[in-house]
Amino acid sequence: MLAVHEAVANGIDHGTSGAPIVVAARLEDGDVIVEITTAGSWEEPPRGRGSSGDLRGWGLPLMRGLSKEFEILVSGEFVIVRLRSPVSASSTTRSTL
Repeated sequence: MLAVHEAVANGIDHGTSGAPIVVAARLEDGDVIVEITTAGSWEEPPRGRGSSGDLRGWGLPLMRGLSKEFEILVSGEFVIVRLRSPVSASSTTRSTL
């Protein structure tokens, strides 16, 4: 969930202002795959971001570290962040109230 939050936050910070951010998820082979799509263009972040003294620039390393697979796809006017993580047994258990 934290990796998805980071991707959405990046879409808000860096995507086209006022454009929707679409979050789609599916289960595949015991993993959850989440795609976060934003309007805008992709620019490689400057080197040195996310160092110990920086307060910003940690989103991409965090998403990479929290996901089994992490990729950024650019398609025309859209940027898609794809995250893949295993589904644990505890996350599939529903509680009833």
